[in-house]
Amino acid sequence: MKNLLCRLGFHKPDERGFVVVKKQKGKHKWQRNYRICKRCGKLIGIVSFRKDKDEI
Repeated sequence: MKNLLCRLGFHKPDERGFVVVKKQKGKHKWQRNYRICKRCGKLIGIVSFRKDKDEI
């Protein structure tokens, strides 16, 4: 059963958790990183990870 807040659209994103979804259509392959909700486990939005030039 979903949480009441998630039913209303107020998801709580998990800061550390994300899911990598890999897809393929013909020869074209791609992957997306999605943030997940702590309460219901639904995929919320796309996450991008960027590295600063100082970290490299």
